[in-house]
Amino acid sequence: MNQLRHRVILVLALLSATALLSAATLYPTRMEGAILKARALPLELGKWGGREVTVEQYVLDILETKDVVERSYLDAPRSIPVHLAVVYSPDNRRVAHPPEVCYKGGGWEVTDKRVTQLEGLPPMVRLVISHGRQKQIVYYCYKSGPDFIADYYRQQFNIVKNYLLRKSTASALVRFSAAYDQDEAASDARLVGFMREMMPEIKRTLTD
Repeated sequence: MNQLRHRVILVLALLSATALLSAATLYPTRMEGAILKARALPLELGKWGGREVTVEQYVLDILETKDVVERSYLDAPRSIPVHLAVVYSPDNRRVAHPPEVCYKGGGWEVTDKRVTQLEGLPPMVRLVISHGRQKQIVYYCYKSGPDFIADYYRQQFNIVKNYLLRKSTASALVRFSAAYDQDEAASDARLVGFMREMMPEIKRTLTD
């Protein structure tokens, strides 16, 4: 009987320790005074000029971070804008989630999805989405510690692993998008050109 009691106590102790570790790992203390890194990204970049798009407070509340950037960039007057969205946190893995979840919630249909590895860029997920007559091309990736990757589950695993190893748990979602009408290839090439100019700035600015 004493041996059984000792085993039960040991199991309960292990479960308690696991629960505490999980809570600390999954829901770490927020850094309210953290530097807003994403907002330091340039508005002017080569031929591209950007403008801020207002992010509503309820969106910041949902994302659990204040470091959110939503911008549109033009490379010529009256051109179709390309869009950049960056959500960053030094210590909250829940800021990043697959964008198609939000697109589908907003009534968009994902007509194509694939992982791409373009020259000079990290692995990224490429989406083609439509809503009635509107069409968009979307590229996105995640940051986990120093790495930019296309796999959401790998990002989440890396953050937990880095936490246990006392490494950086910084995370981010980086998304590029552009509307197109008939010529998807031309719109894609223009968007990728912007991505190649902006990604080095993102990597430098979001350095741990």
